[in-house]
Amino acid sequence: MNPSWLSLLGMARRARRLAPGSSAVLQSIRDKKAYLVLIASDISPKTAANIRFAAERQDIPVCMLPCTLEQLSSAIGIRAGLVALEDAGFARAALKKIPSHAENTKEEPSL
Repeated sequence: MNPSWLSLLGMARRARRLAPGSSAVLQSIRDKKAYLVLIASDISPKTAANIRFAAERQDIPVCMLPCTLEQLSSAIGIRAGLVALEDAGFARAALKKIPSHAENTKEEPSL
């Protein structure tokens, strides 16, 4: 059974408010569509650093998830270790539901 925040990501994908994968996330950041970037715990440090840098330049919050690429992929139905939420409501809900032990780069981002 998926935690509620993983189910929320699946719902965001079905609503077409989720950009899955590295290139889609970078494009979403560049186009200023991303409200929140989520990174699986087992993504390579170099990829995570590149995404963090791009997101922080646009003042977009980034959160390390307490799940693996496989768990995230299973929840959203496509193989991806990082995603961007392109809806403020989904982003707010995800930040509230993701366990507090996840690493956040910003404390309470305003969305």
